[in-house]
Amino acid sequence: VGYVNSISRIMKRVLILSLLLQFLAIFGFAQSEDNYSTEFASSGEFKILQLSDCKAISGIERDRTTEFIKRMIDVENPQLIVVTGFTGDIELIKSLCKSKNVYCLCLTEKEGADKIIQIRQFGKKDISHLIYCFDSYACKRKESKKAENGITFNQIGWYRQLSKKYTLQNSGMPIPSIAFMHKPLMEYKDGFDVFGKMAKTKKGIIHKTGECNENISCESVNSGLFTSMHECGDIRGVFCSSNLNNNFALVWKNIMLAYGQCSSIDYSSKGVRVIILKDGSEQFETYIRTDDNEIKDHCTYPDNFSIIK
Repeated sequence: VGYVNSISRIMKRVLILSLLLQFLAIFGFAQSEDNYSTEFASSGEFKILQLSDCKAISGIERDRTTEFIKRMIDVENPQLIVVTGFTGDIELIKSLCKSKNVYCLCLTEKEGADKIIQIRQFGKKDISHLIYCFDSYACKRKESKKAENGITFNQIGWYRQLSKKYTLQNSGMPIPSIAFMHKPLMEYKDGFDVFGKMAKTKKGIIHKTGECNENISCESVNSGLFTSMHECGDIRGVFCSSNLNNNFALVWKNIMLAYGQCSSIDYSSKGVRVIILKDGSEQFETYIRTDDNEIKDHCTYPDNFSIIK
């Protein structure tokens, strides 16, 4: 009997420890120094600049990349830069952002981690928006060189738990959020298959902006992340890169799915994607800023889009 009781006590301690570790892994992450908290500008806007598949290796290429990024920062004056895909010295971009007093978040093959950014209402402690950043290189880097470059089950669990936490803290109302990652979700293809070739409706509602000039290199097996986003009800837009010749944006099941604009210095149509969040609203604007300072494909979510729920 004593032996059985001893085993029972050990098993209870193991269970408690396991639950504690799970709790720390999920909730401790949100308070770690790897995450970032900021606030909206007094204008009620928060501007994000997305650099996609940028290159900065050496010599002239590095100098031209430096000039290009500086110019985009000066023109747009963003509060956040998100790098989705990069080849070369990432410290170059970090130093440029630091010199301009702009926070930089990198989701690249050599550097990346799942992170969450809190954006508070201007002058208040209340959270207005959240930005989820998914390291879609994680399974390739941590599990196997041959592993698929996509989202893992643990990452989905991380997102669901945080989404639930912030929703409960907000009196049961989901906090408007967006997400960044390198590789597109399978739903990019699903949405484009429906809306890709449709024209504007009679009321001026659009089905998509931008172009799809190469195959969408989404995961071959659906990770389930999009379904979780749809169920949680907080994500309003997902922004990726990966396919250099794609820059479209569409809305699928109430969530915008958008590519960035290829920012590689040797790409003929290089540019950046800009996202402007609105304080206290699910509405946001997005457009492409090209290297020759042209604004393309400006649209507002959800107003300009046909919505399939």
